[in-house]
Amino acid sequence: MMARQSIGAVLPATILVFSSICIQHGCARSEPFAAPVILNTHLPVDQILIISIDAMRPDHLSCYGYDQPTTPAIDSIARDGIRFTRAYTQANWTKPAIASLFTGLYQRNHSVTVGSTLIEPDGTVHKGLKTYPLPAGLSVIAETFSVSGFRTAGYVENSHIVSAQGFARGFEEYERSKPATRAIQKWIEGLGPNDRAFG
Repeated sequence: MMARQSIGAVLPATILVFSSICIQHGCARSEPFAAPVILNTHLPVDQILIISIDAMRPDHLSCYGYDQPTTPAIDSIARDGIRFTRAYTQANWTKPAIASLFTGLYQRNHSVTVGSTLIEPDGTVHKGLKTYPLPAGLSVIAETFSVSGFRTAGYVENSHIVSAQGFARGFEEYERSKPATRAIQKWIEGLGPNDRAFG
C-alpha cells in the first residue's frame, strides 16, 4: 500500500492505468451501459488521482522544457511517473472535455455541451442555448472504481463540471471547493491504511 503522501507524489497516469487494468486483467459489464467491474482485485494499484488543470500550456511547465522552475510538484510527478509527450483532448473547453475523460467517449456520443449547436450521434442538429448534462445512462470511470471496491471522491473548482450536470455519479463525495487541493489533501489523509482510492 502506498503511504499517504502529498498530492505531488501520487501516480498521475490514471487513464493509462485504467486502460491497462481492462486490457491485462479484464473488465466485465452486467449490462450494456453498466459500469464495468475490475475483475482482478489484487492489483498493485492502490491510489489513482486525476489532476486536471484548466488551460495549462505544456510549454510553460519545467518538465516539458520551460527554462523557469514553474512547476516543481508536477516535475516530481513527471520524474517518478509517466510523462506523455503527445496527448489530445476531445473538446476545446472544460465540460465536454471532462465528459470525454470520464466516459471514454467522443463528444458526439456523450452529447455533453452548451452553446448554439448540438449534433446528435445520428447527425441531427439542435440549435439553442440549452445546457446538456452528462446522460444518466452512460457509465463513468468513478462508477467503475466504486463498484470495484475503491473509495471515490471528486473536488472541483470549475462551475461547468458540478453535481447538477451529472459529474458526481460514482463518487462518494463530490463537491465544488476552492481551493480544491486542500479538500483533496484532507480526503487523502483521511483514508484508511487498507483503502484503495480513486479521486
